[in-house]
Amino acid sequence: MSDSFKAGGTELVGQFIPGEGETMAERLGHLLETDPEFRTGFDRYIEAQLRKQYHEALRDLHAVVQNPDREREAVWKLISRVQTSDWPTPEHVTALIELERITREIGGTAYTNVEEMVFEELARLVRREGERVARIQELLPFLGEAFRYQRKYDNFAARRREASLEMAASIACLTGDERALALLHEALAHPTSKVRGVAAIVIHDTYQWMGCDVPETLIARFWQMAEEDGNKRVRQTALAVLQRLELISYEEAMDRLEGKR
Repeated sequence: MSDSFKAGGTELVGQFIPGEGETMAERLGHLLETDPEFRTGFDRYIEAQLRKQYHEALRDLHAVVQNPDREREAVWKLISRVQTSDWPTPEHVTALIELERITREIGGTAYTNVEEMVFEELARLVRREGERVARIQELLPFLGEAFRYQRKYDNFAARRREASLEMAASIACLTGDERALALLHEALAHPTSKVRGVAAIVIHDTYQWMGCDVPETLIARFWQMAEEDGNKRVRQTALAVLQRLELISYEEAMDRLEGKR
């Protein structure tokens, strides 16, 4: 343990010296069990070390991804380092966003792992920090940008859209932010039928998982999709969502789908 390890301003290094017949591990266990001040200081020390490891792993991943001579194995190794270092904190949002932007332009199957990691880390952060992260100004514009991003041969496009909507729905649930709700409505009106259908499911499932009531404006949109969408599968999906919300029975949904009502 470093000589700089302190708790509450009290130097505790000397306490690590094991007694006769006592191992270092036994001594540490004893201190953690019997000395609240030591335990608090030790927890803070470990948290600081984990935050440092996370920051360094994220920094190194940035450097490797931008290196034209990068090797996929090095990228995968650093992804693992980031994911096992610690929880992200709000201060990492900018770096995570920039990493996703860089990686999406590189393309290729190997680098979809980086994009997936970024969205997983941001989602973990939103779930853990709640409104504190949901209100970070640059996050929602990024989600809209990621949802709308298009390029040829993009094998992460569908997952990128889903991940963006999941976070936008989480933010809408936590804060009621009109920009987040606007993105959800945009997805439900997307010109591609498959995107509209997936959006309806993602939005419903995210609100349910977060324990929030679906806003009336979104419910109205689901009804509109169920009755007016030009794609039968999308109408079926919207009716299934309304069923899950207990706003329509299965029999009524089937009648509407077949044009009997």
